[in-house]
Amino acid sequence: MKELKGIAASGGIAIAGVLRIQGENASGHYRMDPAESKKLYREIKILAHKEFGRLKSLSEGSDGTMSDLFESYGMIIEDPVFEEAVLGRLDAGATLFDAIKSSGEEMAAYLVGADDEYIRARSSDVIGVSDELIRQLGSLGHLKESADNAGAEDIDGSFVIVSRRLSPAQLMRIDKHRIEAICLCEGTPNDHTSILAGSMGIPCVTGLDPDLILDRFSSVIVDGNDGIVFLDPDEETVDRYTKLKDKILQRRQKARLRLLEHPLKDNGRIMKVCCNISSPDDIDEDTVRYADGVGLFRTEYLYLKNNDYPSEEEQFAAYSEALKKMKGKEVIIRTCDIGFDKAVDYMNLPHEQNPGMGIRGIRISLERPEMFRTQLRALYRASAYGSLSIMFPMISSLWELREARKYCEEVRGELESRGVKTGNVRIGIMIETPSAALLSADLAKEADFFSIGSNDLTQYTIGADRINADISRYYDAYHPAVRQLIAMTVKNAHKEGIPVGICGELASDPAMTEFFKETGIDELSVAPSRLLKTKLDLIKEE
Repeated sequence: MKELKGIAASGGIAIAGVLRIQGENASGHYRMDPAESKKLYREIKILAHKEFGRLKSLSEGSDGTMSDLFESYGMIIEDPVFEEAVLGRLDAGATLFDAIKSSGEEMAAYLVGADDEYIRARSSDVIGVSDELIRQLGSLGHLKESADNAGAEDIDGSFVIVSRRLSPAQLMRIDKHRIEAICLCEGTPNDHTSILAGSMGIPCVTGLDPDLILDRFSSVIVDGNDGIVFLDPDEETVDRYTKLKDKILQRRQKARLRLLEHPLKDNGRIMKVCCNISSPDDIDEDTVRYADGVGLFRTEYLYLKNNDYPSEEEQFAAYSEALKKMKGKEVIIRTCDIGFDKAVDYMNLPHEQNPGMGIRGIRISLERPEMFRTQLRALYRASAYGSLSIMFPMISSLWELREARKYCEEVRGELESRGVKTGNVRIGIMIETPSAALLSADLAKEADFFSIGSNDLTQYTIGADRINADISRYYDAYHPAVRQLIAMTVKNAHKEGIPVGICGELASDPAMTEFFKETGIDELSVAPSRLLKTKLDLIKEE
């Protein structure tokens, strides 16, 4: 047995076999003319952007922070300092592999020397981006050895990941249900891999001795609470940590039982706590048992994972599966929110100077009626299998809601004329723009519910891009203007007798609990990983 001391990055205990990831062994892009290398660089940048868009959609059901991360990865690729460094090395005769790797390491080293801890932690993001570019280089057959050699498919059951470093993108590509823990030589508790591990409930220890990679061992104990790792532990140590792990599980079970016995009430009202998901796979046992429903089902993954528009049958299968899993609890499904940071080639969306203000949300559905009708048919067909509600994103005007509802009525009428059974579907909208909040009195007359997307509402109200680190001091989710718009929206909604939920980052922020109670928010919708904590925090507040 060998004991290693590292840095506790995400709590928990794990005892399992090992999956070694040796991504840093990728090497050997073949030398070519600088002009050809630059052309190839442009190709892999496009592929990387697509992958980050796909991962962003998948991560949205887990944690909004990770969603923002994959959005910011695209900005790092386009960073002029990074790009100039790559192109300069190509002009000097370097291979594309060496140019990307060296530029990433140089930029990361510069960030590591910063005074600010947040900036230092972002150095790993630069490495993550360069690793992804190299992975895409390998996908096109330009590496002698692949950069993506995790090999999880060759191992039965669950495992502990052991690696020198691990990017969030690499982690997102591995089945999270099989990961017991993560052991890394590089990284900090503040980097995004550690944050993602925490949001997934995966124990993580960083800062371990680099010899960890060279050691030969088949089993490991990871103590994510104290930052200790045991390689090939003896029976006594296994027994001790097995009992400790059981004790932790017993405490969690007590917390779960407490939640079942304690309804959340505010002045006599039931305060619902729901989950945000990105696919039916995000619905686990805790979600079914403890969530009051699904407050936001993001459907973008269906569009991002395909090379063409998802069929009606594919969408119907996903929506009906979610409804069946939730066993009668409400599932609010948001219609396609492609655009802005999530784009797919087959849609041929126009290049926009300011995509955040362009074709996105409900706008793309109204611009592409056949796509919209296909999704609505799948939704109404699925509604026969549970409690389904439809929610339109990025509504900014009354006419948009009316036109979207018109499509709903037409599609439902067509299905019923063919004898297709449908359920009782509520129609709601997201309040993400100041205009929607200011028009909430009128919108409430024609919507069945509101859901406030606090992330977008904040950035559009303040005019501060939430993923731009250079202006992070200006992005203030607690800004009084944001609070006023939320309070106004709730007041106007309640006048018309419709409920209001919060589905952005603020929903799980304990600092906002009292404000939400005062304003009368009816529902909080959070990432599944934050469900139990959010409900327990609310119980403590009462």
